Amino acid sequence: MNRTWILVALVPTLFAVGIVAFFVLIPRESISLTNLIGYMSSLSTSIMVLVYIITTSRQLNTMHNQLEEMQYSRGVQIQPLPYFEKPKADLDLPRFYVGPQTDFKKMELMCMLHVGFSVSNVGNGPAIAIDFLPMICSGSRVKEQIILLKETLCSRIDCVPSGDRDPKPAEFHFSDKEHKAVEDLARNGRLAFGCEMVFKNSLGTAFREQVAFWLTIASEKDLETLTSSLKRIKTAEIDFSKQVKRYKELMNVGRTEEAKKVLDDANALLEKDLGKQIVLKVETSWGAFDVRPISSSDYQKLLDDKLESERATRDAIRGCSKKNE
Repeated sequence: MNRTWILVALVPTLFAVGIVAFFVLIPRESISLTNLIGYMSSLSTSIMVLVYIITTSRQLNTMHNQLEEMQYSRGVQIQPLPYFEKPKADLDLPRFYVGPQTDFKKMELMCMLHVGFSVSNVGNGPAIAIDFLPMICSGSRVKEQIILLKETLCSRIDCVPSGDRDPKPAEFHFSDKEHKAVEDLARNGRLAFGCEMVFKNSLGTAFREQVAFWLTIASEKDLETLTSSLKRIKTAEIDFSKQVKRYKELMNVGRTEEAKKVLDDANALLEKDLGKQIVLKVETSWGAFDVRPISSSDYQKLLDDKLESERATRDAIRGCSKKNE
């Protein structure tokens, strides 16, 4: 039952209740035609005011909803649509790296996965302040994807104009310290690259775009090379334990040049073991695409999540910079 029918039923009911209340609450000696007419006049006025308030409230609510709908429609009329062009990827086979997280004092064996593309805009308005949240997921053919790696530092693209003939580059570098991604790649023959983008149009409306594509080993020969490198990883911790220890000792006493030579020599041995093929090309193919407007609160939450994931790396870099000042 809608509000109109409720009001139709409510008005006579209120009149009836009011009349009964008059005869119940007013002493009999005070009841007269004049008093009854005055009471009914006041009751009618009160009921009409109540009906007016209820009706006006309904109209205001309808107008508010219409205004919100008009604002939403206006906000999405200008629709940026960032598009990934020429995606590419390659995999660095295991090497020793040093980084700010360990104050550059520890050699760590890892693989690096590099993914890049150019960002153009095929929408009808500029895409402003594009932030990326990329990840590498398992290439298993099960429905639920397992996140293996997340990029920690992703540069923002300030603006991509509509129909821009100069696409903006975007590159992501994933550090596979625990070798989960390369093991999954060798096992399934592919990985999934997923990327969420958040951006705004020129009216300040926020959008969320989700893109995914597959990363696949290019050839059987490359798969064999990857499998061999995984076997090398399993023995490297023991085989290079002396170099790892020596590097740390030299760094602790400030002999950075000698430490660097230890690092370079260890990587040269790894390169020799792998037959000098230290980079594998990875083929890309499109998987999924989705874009939709989001609320300001959802937009801010995604940015907060991105900043939180970057915090540890940024703090480590900042700490190293202060030590070297």
